[in-house]
Amino acid sequence: MTRSGNRENGYSLIELISVMVIVGVLAVALLPRFADVDVFASRGYFEEALAATRYAHKLAMASGCSIEVRFDATADSLRVARWTAGGDCTVRSGAALPVARPGGGGEYVSTAPSGVDVASDLTFYFDRVGRPHDSAGNLVTNPAALTVDIGGRRLQVIPETGLVTES
Repeated sequence: MTRSGNRENGYSLIELISVMVIVGVLAVALLPRFADVDVFASRGYFEEALAATRYAHKLAMASGCSIEVRFDATADSLRVARWTAGGDCTVRSGAALPVARPGGGGEYVSTAPSGVDVASDLTFYFDRVGRPHDSAGNLVTNPAALTVDIGGRRLQVIPETGLVTES
């Protein structure tokens, strides 16, 4: 420390303790928000579900095939699949085949991380023009029929357009 006249430059003990108390209070208040990975896992899985559903919509229109999206509350999972009946992918019979992830990442099947819940079962498919149909093959017109809660967020498919959004 240098002297300036009769005064020494520096911090007093009271100033140092005050700063330490403020930093401690901030650490106690903010640290749990950054340490809670469930929030990040929940948001990440929800974003993955949005991307998978949007991919299914685009794939149905690009390929001309019926593409199914299935949310399973029991297994907390989602699956994107297509049908094949004698080579005609618009006919919903035969075995449902998993769709490959973009970029060659394997089957488009995903399980939610622990602590993230898929709140309800929902199965629907997009036809070749991107319209959503229920599992019985009926065109869906009720927006409430195409919603699923994932980790406290709601994914919704707009019936008229097939637009996938967070509501």
